[in-house]
Amino acid sequence: MRTRQLVFSGAALLAAAFALAGCCGECGEGISTFGKAAKGTYQLFQEMSTAPGTEELKQLGCDGPMVITPEMLKRFGQTLDEIEPEKTHDMPDLPYRVVTCSVNAKPSFDCEEVASTYVKAVPDVPAEFGVTLQQQGKQEPVCSGLYSAKGERLGELSPEAMDSMDSVNQQGN
Repeated sequence: MRTRQLVFSGAALLAAAFALAGCCGECGEGISTFGKAAKGTYQLFQEMSTAPGTEELKQLGCDGPMVITPEMLKRFGQTLDEIEPEKTHDMPDLPYRVVTCSVNAKPSFDCEEVASTYVKAVPDVPAEFGVTLQQQGKQEPVCSGLYSAKGERLGELSPEAMDSMDSVNQQGN
């Protein structure tokens, strides 16, 4: 099975806003629709990048830690539907929360340390959550996996989680 890049970056989310704005310019709503797209995308980015545990992940060495939940992904799809009602935005269901850590250079830590740091920092960790560690500029993640609320590795990320993350990444293209 090929590994997919699963990291959300601020640039990808802003690119989604610009892509939507360009498309919406055709429907005559122009700046107003662009404003909605930019605001919705920015709010999602802010929520993901300031979620509980992100400060601790920065201390670990993540340059761009983010947390995305199934609820956030649903809201993202709803925002796209409101902005572009003539187009269907079928966002696959995200089966669990995903913690992402992007780094500028080769990391001195691994996914187990990302998961452990997250578990120690967040009191309400779900029974299962995903982790990805991505070096910026690289196509393949350094590592990824599914972890328990105790920070123990359970296995690989599910195909549904990868499809969900890919769907959001594609909105920026």
